[in-house]
Amino acid sequence: MSRPEEDAALLEAWRRGDKAAGEELFRRHFVAVYRYFLKNLRASGRGADAEDLTQRAFEACVTGRDRVQGDFRGYLFGVARRQLFVELKQRHSRGETVTPTDAGIRDVHTSPSGAVARLDEQKIFLVALEGLPSEFRSVIERFYWEEQPITVIAKELGVAPGTVKSRLFRGKALLRERLQQLRAPAEIQDSATKAFEQKLGELEPD
Repeated sequence: MSRPEEDAALLEAWRRGDKAAGEELFRRHFVAVYRYFLKNLRASGRGADAEDLTQRAFEACVTGRDRVQGDFRGYLFGVARRQLFVELKQRHSRGETVTPTDAGIRDVHTSPSGAVARLDEQKIFLVALEGLPSEFRSVIERFYWEEQPITVIAKELGVAPGTVKSRLFRGKALLRERLQQLRAPAEIQDSATKAFEQKLGELEPD
């Protein structure tokens, strides 16, 4: 049984009232969600931190568990992405320099106008990712944000390593198409995907 299938079984048990199954779901995904927030947020004395946002994401899954269809992990990360949007916008509205540490955006101090541009880059990248089919989104998240090796991703998803590589390269093309559909300016398209494409450049497609 693959990891998504195991998650589906735990989710169904949780819905039937098995609290231990719900706790196991959270245990499985807590570190990945925490690392996602930690890597995408710059430390600040104000605003939510990675631990706080991770807790909020799981609390949202508690109240929304009956709305989850299919991939629990995909639903969870969808919640996390939306919370990241809100947190970045709130930080920007307070006048803080919005510089996610590693989400396709270079971590630099910049002017207010530059901060707005980088917030736009982050937002457009995540919106585009949200629109991808789940099989491509799941490998991109694991490979790029969680920095999981190809072999680990393959084992979790129950597919061959070559399939993971193929989905990554196809996912890159779909991501670019999605950015074009969103009519993002060319420079934002390039900046929003640059780091991901550089990381993919280390691999050779099968």
